[in-house]
Amino acid sequence: MRGLVVSADWKPKAGYQVTAEEEMSGRVRLANMVLHNPTLSVADRPDAQLSGEHDVLIRNVTSGICGSDLHMVTSDEDGYMDLPAPFRVPVALGHENSGQVVEVGSAVTRVRPGDLVAVEAQVECGTCRACLRGLTAACERLWDRGFTLDGGTATMSVAHERHCWPLTAVADRHGERKAYDIGALIEPSSVAYNGMVNRAGGFRPGDTVAVFGAGPIGLAAVGLANALGAGRVLALDPSASKREIASALGATETFDPTAGEAGQWLLDRTGGAGVDMALDATGAGRIVMPAIVPAIAVGGKIVSLGANMAPVEVDTIKLMFRAASIYFTLGHLGGGFPAVIALHAAGKLDLTKMITGRFALDDGVAAMERALKGQDAKILIHPHGVDAYPKAVSQ
Repeated sequence: MRGLVVSADWKPKAGYQVTAEEEMSGRVRLANMVLHNPTLSVADRPDAQLSGEHDVLIRNVTSGICGSDLHMVTSDEDGYMDLPAPFRVPVALGHENSGQVVEVGSAVTRVRPGDLVAVEAQVECGTCRACLRGLTAACERLWDRGFTLDGGTATMSVAHERHCWPLTAVADRHGERKAYDIGALIEPSSVAYNGMVNRAGGFRPGDTVAVFGAGPIGLAAVGLANALGAGRVLALDPSASKREIASALGATETFDPTAGEAGQWLLDRTGGAGVDMALDATGAGRIVMPAIVPAIAVGGKIVSLGANMAPVEVDTIKLMFRAASIYFTLGHLGGGFPAVIALHAAGKLDLTKMITGRFALDDGVAAMERALKGQDAKILIHPHGVDAYPKAVSQ
């Protein structure tokens, strides 16, 4: 099979202690400390095959490019991969994908050959302390499609049945072609859902929600806030085109934070009361947090959705006196998939409005180059071609 593959040289930085497990598995804890000179190409990978009775073989149809994918193909001034996360090379990228079930293991009951599915990327161990406490996203032995396992840009992939979510109800409402596109958006929208609902406990109907950053996760947060009953959704992003998409997804008002003071704008829009939930989907907390803290309402919630690559200072005394809280989330594990799928199937959410580009696998390198320009909201890669949308097969 083929995929959009990242390769790199194994070259640990001075002082980095490579563990025996890293040596044996090739899975490094911190890619930015070990992997040097990352390269990207469309290349062959070992064929995906069933190996367990609960395995599902999937023909991948759509796969989204994420901000973390960009960190896999860029490097620092010394040539080390920018990604500060577990990684293994070579690997086919893609942790936001949908596909069609081709074959299933003997014990599989959740899906059947011919089904349309969205695929969870994170593979939890199920036995570590985090998993046993229900915090699977913090799994101590987490593997991840598109990071340490071949992902959705490969023509085929294998997943455990528990990570395959049928899109039948979505296809019934929206048609099969659109269901595949929605399937590639379930993972990033589940990241937003987990932060907003599972970690922070949601908000009250009618509350005001502010979203900083209109990339895929931020746009998903806008759509979710609207679908879950926010009274007002205020979206902030420097890009005019992304602000337009935010409006299409339900943002009540939008603002360019480079055109004025974002915190004051939020206070002006709320009569000085502040926002009930503020979501940082920028990954630039050092810039955003000083605007959020003065504009958070009494009892408000701040949710960090973006991965901040640098330390962030927070004026905690202000939050203490306003009885405010800060929450963090990482990844999609935790129940977001079924909720976001159900919202799409019910017609309460349609995130396909954020799709701004499509590329065939053969043009995958060009897709990544375009994504690196930062002008698109969501680019999809189609491993079998941009018009390859197989029909569901009844069994």
